[in-house]
Amino acid sequence: MAKISKILIVDEVESNLLFWEMLIQDLGKAIQVNTATTGAHADSLAKAENPHLIICAWEMETTPGTIIIQKLRLKKPHLPCLIFSKRMSEEDIRLTQELGFDDILGMPFDKEKAFNQLQELIRREESITAEEKKIRKIEQLVTEGKFNEALKWFDGPLTKKNSPVRFRAQVHLAEIWLGIKNLEKAEHTIAILIEEKPDDTNILRLKARLCSMKGAHEEAIALLEKMVENSPQNLTSLVSLGSAYVEADEHDKAKDVFKRVEELDEDNEQAKEEQGKLAFKEGNLSLAAEFLAQTQNGDVLASHFNNIAIAKAATASFDEAIQTYENAISLLADKAKTHLLVYNLGLAWKRKGDLPKSFELLCESYISEPKFEKAYAALARVARDIKSEGNTPDTSLVEKVKSARAEYKDTAENS
Repeated sequence: MAKISKILIVDEVESNLLFWEMLIQDLGKAIQVNTATTGAHADSLAKAENPHLIICAWEMETTPGTIIIQKLRLKKPHLPCLIFSKRMSEEDIRLTQELGFDDILGMPFDKEKAFNQLQELIRREESITAEEKKIRKIEQLVTEGKFNEALKWFDGPLTKKNSPVRFRAQVHLAEIWLGIKNLEKAEHTIAILIEEKPDDTNILRLKARLCSMKGAHEEAIALLEKMVENSPQNLTSLVSLGSAYVEADEHDKAKDVFKRVEELDEDNEQAKEEQGKLAFKEGNLSLAAEFLAQTQNGDVLASHFNNIAIAKAATASFDEAIQTYENAISLLADKAKTHLLVYNLGLAWKRKGDLPKSFELLCESYISEPKFEKAYAALARVARDIKSEGNTPDTSLVEKVKSARAEYKDTAENS
């Protein structure tokens, strides 16, 4: 990993900020230090400066450190953190364990102890192993919803018994199987993990998600309600509970949970994303657009809406499927690649019997993503079907497809 050259310190007490700034100077390293006195300021600085390490107070009046750290780690889950606290309740201790925080310093400060702990944290971060680098890459890809790409990074050594990252690797593997909808492999992996650590929060959350995906909604909700009861400030568990209620069509309960999330973190992107899904499910497209405008995971949302429409098409509810695809494409036009949604919309029109409309959409899908061979194969089949009926495919679309294909091949050959 690159050297620790940027540190963000978060506390509303100026004397504490000064203590850490002076301590960092004593390290004798070239380190850029930024300080924030509010959660909003910390979030803004984190986005602008991309710090390598966070030092954060646990107790703060405006936004608690518990929430600040969870927000900062949402996009960069392996971001190292040093937390300092005057006191921690049992609930606080449980939450730090769930979030994987090992570097906690008590107050009042002991300068030598603080210096040694900070120095050791930096030394550890600057000497991570090749395995640790790989598992962090996988973790980042999973966070971004790039499950197939993450799967390519897996190899035998990561999951061997003697690997120091084996358990984490298995956790991410379970997340990947869930992400690509391979429920059989997900269930097998989760069962192994539960046998090893039956009370691990991350594993229980994955089990709850698996239950929701299999339609065992009561079991999923019961698991998550217990987790939220034990640790009510764990934002990921709260959002997961809201999502489970959405999947179970218990919309009012879902809205109550999302309201609780907003009270803790009004800008929580995970909650906005789930609220967008709920509004979409209820047919309130304007509200869905409002929520989704505040999120970044467009490709993940495209996959979610695609699965909803596929389920409708599978039951021959083609009009509903078509409406779902069209709504999703409209909502995500500026947030994600929609070629897969357009492709499946084209297939839905084909199954409904409108070949010209199907051909138009399949061409649109391919032209927007010329490496998407499934769209090219599908439009070729539909073109043959149109000809077999004695008609001619739209020649202007045919020429656009030929042009896009030729340009893509030239680019591929020259790269």
